[in-house]
Amino acid sequence: MGQIGATGTAGAVSGGAAIESLFGTVEAEEATASDLEQIRRAPGVRRILSALGIDTLPRADSVEKRRFSDDGEATSGELTIMKVQFEMGELVAVRRSGDVSAFFSFNPDTESAPRQYSMAASVSATLGANEEGLTFTRRATDAERRYVADAVEEEFGQDTELGRIQANPDVGGFVGTAITDEVADARRRNR
Repeated sequence: MGQIGATGTAGAVSGGAAIESLFGTVEAEEATASDLEQIRRAPGVRRILSALGIDTLPRADSVEKRRFSDDGEATSGELTIMKVQFEMGELVAVRRSGDVSAFFSFNPDTESAPRQYSMAASVSATLGANEEGLTFTRRATDAERRYVADAVEEEFGQDTELGRIQANPDVGGFVGTAITDEVADARRRNR
């Protein structure tokens, strides 16, 4: 999908304490004005904020910052995640090797999203930035999920279980997981 998913801490961390995780040692740090400026200058962040009609970032003391050291099994290199809360959702900026990537997760009950993202008010939705621009993905509605389920059943038969289904304009339709009963049974046996 071209988006970054980088959450994975277990519990709250504060005051310089650290915990070990699959991603490495995780430390909570105070965000600085320099951190905020680096986020603000990142092209993806600028595109997201502009699309949402957000002019400014809040003060650094309202930014949640976590640093993942490169000592984890799933990481190579240091990773910093900064989360910024807004009325309509949360901006997540991920800094790795000096590059900043970003996505915005809408609050599912937001009424303040711009019109082109109004579906975010009723389903889980994300706005991600990549080199080509922005990608708005959202969880499929119940009606869309039924439509996809009918199409999958027609293609693969009734013995198919659907996972999470998302509407994604980059593929011109829906992205999801379909698991046949045979595959699901094999997975259960291997646990």
